[in-house]
Amino acid sequence: MVTNQCCAKDRHHHFRVLGDDDDHLQTAVRGVSDRTPPTVDVTQRDPNYDQQTFLHYAEVLSVINFYYVPALVLFGSIGNILSVLVFFKTKLKKLSSSYYLAALGLSDTCYLFGLFITWLNLIDVKIHTLEVYCQFLMFLSNLCSFLSVWFVVAFTVERFIAVLYPLKRQTMCTVRRAKMVISALTLIGVFISMPVIFFASPLYSPTMNETICDMPEEYKVSAARV
Repeated sequence: MVTNQCCAKDRHHHFRVLGDDDDHLQTAVRGVSDRTPPTVDVTQRDPNYDQQTFLHYAEVLSVINFYYVPALVLFGSIGNILSVLVFFKTKLKKLSSSYYLAALGLSDTCYLFGLFITWLNLIDVKIHTLEVYCQFLMFLSNLCSFLSVWFVVAFTVERFIAVLYPLKRQTMCTVRRAKMVISALTLIGVFISMPVIFFASPLYSPTMNETICDMPEEYKVSAARV
């Protein structure tokens, strides 16, 4: 009987201690939640901060372009010209693949030329902001971009035929056929890039706070839909 009473008292004391611990735990949790900082809405951003960030990255990019572009144009042009000379002045000129690679080198060199003209704007030589030069450079840039891609495609197709159908290589992968493909791709590229001449013009860019050579947004939207 005495033992049962002692056990009952112990259990009552144990439950009371647990209850006190729960009260302390709830109080601590409420205290932590009260000290939790309010949630910040990341969707509400300061437009001035975005503008300053953009200008900072634009300045960094301008510094990189100031040194990177002329080095790229110089070494890229030298490499392309040497490649063309190797393909046309050696025994490689008998291979049809050499004509695709030489045409690729020429188109890349022309693209680098347009890139260099645009780079001159960084040293206040604003050639590309003149309407005639702007139209020509935009046309040249679009044409060379088109040709560089499709010359690689033509070269890849020719290599595919030469590897998969070696017996047909002598009849299908000829220099004459390569010249025809290059000429056809060039005519298609000129036809596709021709509208750029009529729409490209010097435009003022509020973001960059300067005049750039570009096309109106209306033309870009129409071209994207087509």
